Amino acid sequence: MNKWVTISAVGALAIGVIVTGVLYAQENSRLKAARSEIIILEGNTSALETELTAAEAQVSALEVDLAAAKAQVSTLAAAEAQVSTLETDLAVAEAQVLTLEADLAAAETQVLTLEADLAAYLEAYTNEVTILGFAYYPETIIVPAGTTVTWTNQDSEEHTVTSDGHSGYLDGDLQFGKSFSHTFTESGIYKYHCHNHDEMEGTVIVE
Repeated sequence: MNKWVTISAVGALAIGVIVTGVLYAQENSRLKAARSEIIILEGNTSALETELTAAEAQVSALEVDLAAAKAQVSTLAAAEAQVSTLETDLAVAEAQVLTLEADLAAAETQVLTLEADLAAYLEAYTNEVTILGFAYYPETIIVPAGTTVTWTNQDSEEHTVTSDGHSGYLDGDLQFGKSFSHTFTESGIYKYHCHNHDEMEGTVIVE
């Protein structure tokens, strides 16, 4: 009886050892697998950390580029504002130029008018009258009292210097190349014409 009990105990112990060994082997295998997974995960973690570091560096570089781009945009906005201001100034300057050109043109016209008036005024201050092209030139002259005025005919036609009305202070018949003179002693306005050509008229103003 005791023998069988001993055998049974030994068998149970052996079975327990075997089971324990099997369980140990399984746990050991699981442990090794877990360690392998840990190593792999650690490797993946290291790779991810490297990628994270690279990504952070890229983000930092992009932030720098963004700041530079914002600075450029700010500079561009300032430049555009300056361009707008310059365009406004240019438009004002162009308007001023147009106004000045108009003023200059008006002044030049006025100068030409004054020059023409002056020339006519100076021409009038002469004591020589030329008859040419069926006209007295100058048509009107201004002389001081006591001046002798001379008319010279340069036309091929015969002309006269005849006073208007019946005063008879002027009465000269002039062939081509001939002259006629008269001295005006008193102030006044003396009008005359050509007896042969009524459209020819002239005036002597004596001051």
